[in-house]
Amino acid sequence: MDAFEIMKAKAPKDQKIHFHCYSGSWNTACKMLEHFPNMYIGVTGLVTYGTASDVREVARKVPLERLLIETDAPYMKPNNANSVDQDSPRSASPAMGLWVAAKIAEIRRIELDDVLIQVRKNVKNMYGI
Repeated sequence: MDAFEIMKAKAPKDQKIHFHCYSGSWNTACKMLEHFPNMYIGVTGLVTYGTASDVREVARKVPLERLLIETDAPYMKPNNANSVDQDSPRSASPAMGLWVAAKIAEIRRIELDDVLIQVRKNVKNMYGI
């Protein structure tokens, strides 16, 4: 049984859900988003890696109103962190969320501010902060 089947069996359909560090396919994400109207998909620094085609597809297709940005610090450091800042720490930090947001904006061909403003609204809705 996969995670989606377990969630359908155990979680109320209207449950607020943050799917942390999502790295699955768009097909699965789409099914989950359709079933759980209060679900958010978390995208990490993996989106900055050219080989992360599934994550990039999800970042491009997930409705912006259902997206959260993560760094998963200290893991999943954005790929371009060292090229931008040679003094960058070896591991991810919360400040690197901006690199994640920038890559999502690039993939979606929208302004960075549009990503940041909507994700802030999503955080407030999901967590009340």
